[in-house]
Amino acid sequence: MPMTLPKNEIVISQIRFSYYRLGQGRTLFLIPAFHSDVNRFSSLLDILARYFTVYIPELPGISTISPLGHYQHTAKNYALLLNKMIAKLGIEDYILSGFCLGAVIAVRLLQITEKPPSHLMFFEAIYDADYILLNTIDSLAIQTIKTFGPHNRLINSIIDSSLHSDKFLTLYFRLLYRHERHIDQVIPHQIKLTSQMNSRAWVELIYDIFSLHLKKENLIFNIPATLIYNIHDDILDTPKTIAGMKKTFPHSHVFNVNLTQHAPSGPIDKAFVTRLISPLLPILKSLSH
Repeated sequence: MPMTLPKNEIVISQIRFSYYRLGQGRTLFLIPAFHSDVNRFSSLLDILARYFTVYIPELPGISTISPLGHYQHTAKNYALLLNKMIAKLGIEDYILSGFCLGAVIAVRLLQITEKPPSHLMFFEAIYDADYILLNTIDSLAIQTIKTFGPHNRLINSIIDSSLHSDKFLTLYFRLLYRHERHIDQVIPHQIKLTSQMNSRAWVELIYDIFSLHLKKENLIFNIPATLIYNIHDDILDTPKTIAGMKKTFPHSHVFNVNLTQHAPSGPIDKAFVTRLISPLLPILKSLSH
């Protein structure tokens, strides 16, 4: 994140949110992903700020260890609070954007807002939990949370101990990313992103994400949308996800980018952002006016 970027604060429903504002031009409100923070998107923000006035909030429980107040950590509750943030900041005629879980939050925001955005731009939006591909270890952990629910004391105690144990996280990420070329960069990056999350938020969001079935909700939004997906996503069943999102957003255009990971395991650097954004420059320039 550029050192000159000012950090702003706003209180929404007695919860203190931090957010960043940079760039100039048409407003783009960007909702970050699960297991992420603002710093992870700094290289992308540098490019987007050439075309837009970008607002990006820190999500309590995800970007920070502080939880979402008394609210459960669900996409609907984040959407409720971010919708109030947008209104309080006086944002109008804006592009609503989101990464992965951030796009799910954006969908929930569309269901409640009285002032919808003029355009949507989603990166690797999740459509349905059935279309998320998992490794054996993660699948077992998630199934346990789904079986016992997000408020089981024993599960929450285990998760809390695990998320904030550098020793455990080092072993887990060394196993998970054992084929990565730059594993010694990946592990500390993943530990930082994980340990800064609130454990209650992690459990509740995992339960929420893997209970998502938009295909059963039959939502339709007649807002122009730009849907961006990796050709070889290692987590999403991309063809089924895209098909579902196109039903939800009939006025959408899909852009496939030639990447092999849902998200980089290490820091999102300029090389990754260039591969992601280069095919999208014409649409970014068009939307910026």
